[in-house]
Amino acid sequence: MPGCVQLVDILKDSESLSLVFPYYPLGDLESYIRRVNPDKKVLPEPVAKVVFAQAVKAVMELHKRGIIHRDLKKQNILVEADVEDPTLNETRLTLHLCDFGFSVKTKELLKENKFSQVGTLSYFPYEMVYKENRAVGKDRKIIYGGYDERIDIWTLGVMLYSILYYRYPFDANGGKEAIKARIKKL
Repeated sequence: MPGCVQLVDILKDSESLSLVFPYYPLGDLESYIRRVNPDKKVLPEPVAKVVFAQAVKAVMELHKRGIIHRDLKKQNILVEADVEDPTLNETRLTLHLCDFGFSVKTKELLKENKFSQVGTLSYFPYEMVYKENRAVGKDRKIIYGGYDERIDIWTLGVMLYSILYYRYPFDANGGKEAIKARIKKL
């Protein structure tokens, strides 16, 4: 069953605090794809369907709990297999979401105006780059308004595209502003 990485233990002494998580020797989804299909660096469509369905289920579970991830990408999904030599056999893979550094509870996002541009630019949804949606907060920081958990759905779509084509739909020569312009043009 797909899900989130589970905390195994907390180790604390007078100088440090350590969080212990399971070890996933296959690494993240990006590394896994490169390892099992080094020539094309994509997943075949039947495998991509299963992998994507698991990612969607994990995100749906987050959203049921009122959490928006805000940085979904192949590098933030860990892969587990129930065999020693996993290949492109989709029935033996389990995905786990990780890296919740930019995650926010939906209620906090709306209540505290935490509408910020966070995550990975190639995955940014329209709502994060739309300039007219921008305001200056009390602390003089720029805040972005008008997005909710649907931004995770957008990033899932970008991730699926990159799994199937080994590129991002909005990458452009010219750097950050060119990518933002392509997203806005949509």
